[in-house]
Amino acid sequence: MRRHYKAIHDVEVVGPTVLFPYQTPYRGLKKLSFKPLNPHINTEQADAVGMILGCNRVPPYVIYGPPGTGKTMTIVEAILQLYTYNRRANVLICAPSNGAADHVLEILFEASYLIRATDIFRLNAFSRQYDDVNPDFLGRQT
Repeated sequence: MRRHYKAIHDVEVVGPTVLFPYQTPYRGLKKLSFKPLNPHINTEQADAVGMILGCNRVPPYVIYGPPGTGKTMTIVEAILQLYTYNRRANVLICAPSNGAADHVLEILFEASYLIRATDIFRLNAFSRQYDDVNPDFLGRQT
């Protein structure tokens, strides 16, 4: 817990530029048109992906909602679209649980024809037991 407070304090000291390195004066969202890689995404999911693709270095994009609303499908589509457009793009995905993060990782590994496993890095919680990590995920990342 002490480390959490120290991290919050350190961010307050260095300012928001650490979390948001580049602030653009333009805050509007423009939607970029794209051809979905997953034919099963719905209109709302496609709109969200289009806005993510249309963003140019704006603060983090947050996708939230109750279970079963297609958040993971939207996130994976956005990641694959970004990766297809720019293989050097850096994407940080955060999830509320190891299971949720593992689920995104599993779907990304299934899309290996679009994204290389060596371009994915899965950082586990420090408290996570090694035995709890899916053995299929070990050795597939660098």
